[in-house]
Parts: sequence; structure tokens; C-alpha cells
Amino acid sequence: MKKITVIVLFFALLIALSQKNARTDCSKGKELYEQAVSQNKDIALRMKLLEASLEECKDFNAYIELAKAYEAQSQFKEAEKALLDAKNVADGDKAMANVFFRLGTVYEKMNRENEAFFCFRKSYSYHPYPKAGEKIKALELRRMNQGMSSAEIKETLKSFSYTRATFQVEPSLDLYINFEFDKASLDSEGVSQSDELGTALSDLIFKNNSFLIIGHTDKKGEKPYNQNLSEKRAEAVKDYLIRKFSISRDRLQTEGHGEENLLYQGDSEEEHALNRRVEVQLKK
Repeated sequence: MKKITVIVLFFALLIALSQKNARTDCSKGKELYEQAVSQNKDIALRMKLLEASLEECKDFNAYIELAKAYEAQSQFKEAEKALLDAKNVADGDKAMANVFFRLGTVYEKMNRENEAFFCFRKSYSYHPYPKAGEKIKALELRRMNQGMSSAEIKETLKSFSYTRATFQVEPSLDLYINFEFDKASLDSEGVSQSDELGTALSDLIFKNNSFLIIGHTDKKGEKPYNQNLSEKRAEAVKDYLIRKFSISRDRLQTEGHGEENLLYQGDSEEEHALNRRVEVQLKK
């Protein structure tokens, strides 16, 4: 019994010592952080102090400030790394929203639109900051009004492997494929966008992949009706891809989500139009 008591006391002492060292290290790190943020003109010194601070203590705010400094110097890869490190120590939804919004702005400057869009959406899911919502809506409106080319679709799908590995989520692509009013028949614009999708999915780079096609409606009308319509529209896109591009039927799965996953809750015609979409997921 005495032996067990001695062992317990020994480990308690180790824990106490480690906590004391952590407090000491973070105290030094905080001091370096305060020195860094006071450097308004000498950004190189600011970065060195922040890096030294993080060697002492892995602090969320220090990572954010270091990322901002790197971004100001157009060192975007370094900014990305600092923000990914910040994500690992973020505490709470607002902190995560901050990280993903800043990642989105960095990816924008790197011309990585797909990753930027994903990060803005992720940011908004953690906390609905208006700036993130504005970024999302602007890109969605562009895609709805201009459509997406097969090259853009292909690049977006290719980026999914990075997004999946980096953020451990299943990414997806929303396409604005138009149908005849209140029907599951593609209109001329819907045929054109489906052609671009089919060209992209037929690329040999995706020969070992399958795809999930999900129909979404707006919230006008009855839920059961919208659910049925979304399923039929997903099937219509699938049938078109099989017929026009000879994509194997077993590589295409469909679902209908009706009005269950609305992007926008408002009642403007623009928001209703943005909610009517076809989602494409790349399966492994």
C-alpha cells in the first residue's frame, strides 16, 4: 500500500512540475507576444518575436498575428501554415470561424478559389460573420449567372483531395443546373451546364471515382412535393450523363434532399434561385 502511495505522489509531483513549467513558458511567450504586437512599423522584428513567442507557448492569438504578418508580406504559404496551426489550438466556434475566414482570404490571394470558397463556407458554419456570408454569396451568384466550365469543374473536383486530407471533411460542389419550371426536364441552360459536368466527369483522372448527385429545391411549395422533385431532378442529370457521355451507371448515385439543406433562409427570388441547385460529391 505504501509503495502505491509513493508512486501516486511521484506522478502527482511530475504533473505539478510540468504545469509549473508550462505556466513559466507561457508567461515568457506572452511577454514576447506583447512585444511583438507593439511593433507597428518593423514587421520583420514583429515576425521574429511572434515566432519566438510560439516556441515558448502554442498560443492561438500569436498564430493569428503571425499569419497576418506573413500575409502582409505576401508569404502566403507561411500564412497558411500558421493558420492551420492556429486551427489546432482554437477554442470555440468563433475562434474556428476566424481561422477559416482568414484561410479563405489567403487562398483567394493564392488564386485557389475552390479552397477559399470551402473555407468561407466552413467559417460561416461555425459562426455567421457577415463578411463570410458576403464572400460566399458573391461566388455563388457568379457561378449561377455565368455557369462553370468543364475545366473549372475538373479543377474543383481535383482540389477535393487536398480539402479532404487537410480538413477531414467530405467536400462538395454546387452547380446551378436549370430545369423547366416545376419539372425534372433540363432546359437549354441546364443541358449546357450538364454538358460541362459530363465533360469533366469523363476525364481519365476520375476513371476510378464514383459520384453522388444530390438535388436541392427552394422552400416554396410543400415539403413532400419538393422532396420528390429533388429526387427526380438528380435522376434526370444522372440519366443525361449516362446517355450523352456513356458514364457507367454504377459510378453515379443520386439523392434528393428537397428543401432540407437550404443555403439561404430568406424569401427573395435571388435566394430561392441559389437554393435550387445540384450538388456533386466525388467519392473515393
